[in-house]
Amino acid sequence: MQLEQMNLEQLQTEEKKLLSTHQQFQTSALKLDLTRGKPSAEQLTLSEGMEGLLAGKMIHEDGTDLRNYGGADGIKEARQLGGDMLGLPAEEVMVGDHTSLTIMYLYLLHAFYHGVQGP
Repeated sequence: MQLEQMNLEQLQTEEKKLLSTHQQFQTSALKLDLTRGKPSAEQLTLSEGMEGLLAGKMIHEDGTDLRNYGGADGIKEARQLGGDMLGLPAEEVMVGDHTSLTIMYLYLLHAFYHGVQGP
């Protein structure tokens, strides 16, 4: 039965059921990473033939699996390397997978509709 067809008593029963289910999820201590397109540890294991490149050190001290994309701001050491190459502080460098394409698209979209400042 759809919610809009339920009477008050049915809605209250449904609410209790949903709250109970929600409570079970909260107490289950699940640690889900729902990042889109991020391969599982099992998938990453497929590339262990290249493990020698990292000498077995695939988990960063902050817990990030270095075989993957890293966090939202990228792998710290990669940002530092980029900063060294560009003569910038690491904080001003973005490191990601296809993120640069998104940034360029958004910049051009903004420029098209709002213009850009400067010469």
